[in-house]
This record gives sequence, structure tokens and C-alpha cells, in this order.
Amino acid sequence: MNVIVICPECGASVRTRENSFFGVGLAVHRYVRVCPDCTWTEFVLGAERETPPPEEDSTGWGAFLRSLVARTARASGKHR
Repeated sequence: MNVIVICPECGASVRTRENSFFGVGLAVHRYVRVCPDCTWTEFVLGAERETPPPEEDSTGWGAFLRSLVARTARASGKHR
């Protein structure tokens, strides 16, 4: 089951990827969440698998909804 995660910084769809540093030194998280539009990252605690890149939205609704989510997050004070 793929869970859609929205970036708290810019509102884009976040991808889950394998941590390239896993097993090296103190890196214990196998996966990380990475936003393709900004520099936001987060370690994944569970055993989620990589998510494919989201399909491009040709209607423009995706960009509109991402901007709406980002605007709402900023207005509510949850934007860092």
C-alpha cells in the first residue's frame, strides 16, 4: 500500500527512496522521504518501499492543489 505524503515545506508529493548511506557508520534508516521540488528530507521509521515518481498532471490541478496546501500550512503556522 502506497501512502501519499505531501511536503510540509512546498506541498509537492514526496518520494520514498532507499537511503544511500544505510549500513555505513551510524546510518540505521533504510529509507528516506525526499521532496523533488525543495530540499526537505525525512527518515522513514517503518519498512516502506520506494515509491515511483508521480505522474505529471496535465490539467494543472496538481500544481493548484500543492500551492493551496502550502498556503494553508503557512497560514496555520505549521510552515517552518
